[in-house]
Amino acid sequence: MTSTSSDIDLAPPAQPIGPVTLSGTAGTAADKPGIGRAQRPRLRQLSIVTTLALSFGGLVVVAMGVAIALLLTAANSNTRALIATNGQLVVDMVYQNLQYQLNPTESQLDALGRYILSDHLDLFESGRLNDLLLGTLAADEQIDTLIFVRADFRAMSAARNSATPGDFSIQEMPGSGGMFHSIFDKAKGKRGLFWGTPFYSERRKNAVVPVYMPVWRGGTQMGVLRATVGVAALSRHIAVNVGTTGAIPFALNADGYVIAHPEATPEREAAVGHLLRPADLDDRVLAVFRPNKKKDLDAQQMFPDLGIPLDFKLQQVVVDGESQFILYKTLNDYAPPAMDGMPAGPWIIGLHLPDEDITKRLDWIKKAGIVGGVVMLAAVVLSILIGRRIARPMARLALASEKLAELKLDEVDVLRGSRLREVDVAISAFNRMRIGLTWLATYVPRSLVPQLIRGDSMDDFASKERAVTVLFTDIVDFSRTSQRLDAQELAAFLNRHFSLLDEAISEQGGTIDKYIGDSVMAFWGAPSRQPDHVQRACRAALRISEILHQDNQRRAHKGLHPVRVRIGIETGIAIAGNIGAPGRVNYTLVGDSVNLAQRFEQFGKVIDDHESDTVIVISADVAAMLPPELCVLPLGEHLLPGRSHEIPLYRLLPTTEAGSAQPVRDDTGTVTD
Repeated sequence: MTSTSSDIDLAPPAQPIGPVTLSGTAGTAADKPGIGRAQRPRLRQLSIVTTLALSFGGLVVVAMGVAIALLLTAANSNTRALIATNGQLVVDMVYQNLQYQLNPTESQLDALGRYILSDHLDLFESGRLNDLLLGTLAADEQIDTLIFVRADFRAMSAARNSATPGDFSIQEMPGSGGMFHSIFDKAKGKRGLFWGTPFYSERRKNAVVPVYMPVWRGGTQMGVLRATVGVAALSRHIAVNVGTTGAIPFALNADGYVIAHPEATPEREAAVGHLLRPADLDDRVLAVFRPNKKKDLDAQQMFPDLGIPLDFKLQQVVVDGESQFILYKTLNDYAPPAMDGMPAGPWIIGLHLPDEDITKRLDWIKKAGIVGGVVMLAAVVLSILIGRRIARPMARLALASEKLAELKLDEVDVLRGSRLREVDVAISAFNRMRIGLTWLATYVPRSLVPQLIRGDSMDDFASKERAVTVLFTDIVDFSRTSQRLDAQELAAFLNRHFSLLDEAISEQGGTIDKYIGDSVMAFWGAPSRQPDHVQRACRAALRISEILHQDNQRRAHKGLHPVRVRIGIETGIAIAGNIGAPGRVNYTLVGDSVNLAQRFEQFGKVIDDHESDTVIVISADVAAMLPPELCVLPLGEHLLPGRSHEIPLYRLLPTTEAGSAQPVRDDTGTVTD
């Protein structure tokens, strides 16, 4: 059957995973090209134990003898001086790490402000502001969100998508939001860049540190730029760069809220739901820390003859019967100015570790450094050669295993073998596991794969009643389109369409249950509980509308017909679990909510205006649980097929249509960040 150019935009066919026999006797994954060792020449192998024993055994004997002698002769070394020197070094590492993360953001904001001043065009109308904000986000990975608020409170906001690295969102908003008034007021009348007070973003579910850049042209304040840096991002870097010292680094603001801490993760922030304090991180040492006590020791006064500047203080506390040292100093570089009746206050940065760790660890650094220098001269050439042999395959295996653990299967390549027997066995097993997981991820819903892999038992998937939200989609006039396409063209068309829907559903943590012809059934709330399953489903529907709108614009440029979709959403109690014969089961839903969601989608035919990219029909229960900023319109009560009484229905409007409609609910709240 012949197709016309206005019906279909064929995407390139998906690349096959590779010929692998999943069952039977025809072969195993290790027998196929690129898998295991079948296609590589047999390598002469040595065990790691043998390699290390032959290469380093003699050197270790010599090194240990020298080290013992040095340790005995250096027993009376000045431990106090080492505490001061190394303490200053580690405190400075915390400070320099914060500078490394925050100073580029200052530079980016300053450069962006200068560029805005140099461009006399209307940046909103010319579209240049979009490029500037997105370019700044791409250039500085520390920035979480970036907003420019003009003096008339018209704003452009760009944000990083935490779930998808390298993906950004940007939107222009009118000057009606209270948040933008607040941002402008904080910088009103101020000149020069300054850091603000950390806050918790309810919308993005993370704690951030804001930085403001007022934009002035002559004596007129044109607007203000505000960027936010995530506390979790600062904490991740400080843990990697400073946590290896054995100490627990930290940074607090003047009110005692956490700016950086190894335990300040996104999961912890989302669980707590507000700015973190040390007690929220189970850091009992930092929880009892109170800076600037009279009995705190000043390092410079303790070691006046050391010959190096010392600018930190020591506070000793006792936690659970153990003595702990806290090394800290005040930092004014990022202190917010006095505003909103609140005085300015410096940050407190430092680290803490047990008393014994300070004396023993730092003393060992000096002694081991002398020994290490002697041993290094003898072992440098041998360590480079052998280290490369060992490190390269292990590093590749570790990196690939990390990606595999995160189920980033498309980023994991087949690993080459190694001359080291144990490493080669591990690599071969890894390659076979990669193939198995790739097949598993292909045939099992993406959201279920991590739980199947990490679940303790199949009881997690046993049938049980759950509060869920179900979403059904269906392509408008698909029968007419399918009649003009041959089998391969139709499959390509559906594959592309389903990939667009999968993107939106996956972003909101949904599970695609099945594909029924041109329809998709997805659900939220099972097997993992999602308290906001209703909102997630509706956000996914709105995202589908947005994606289809963008794709239809592209199709229009190519002379293709638009693809329009009806969507039905219902929430309620359903049976969720493994359903099917013992040898072939599906994790699926059974219940009235499933039937109603499909009925709502079919009802979309009645109200279809033949222009909208999507027609989204929801129930009264769904509408009642949506936030006020989402626009819904009442459709009245209707008698649906198979129902004995009329049901009140609503239409959820996409963003592109919500501006011209009157919402059912009053939005009396203000936009908060």
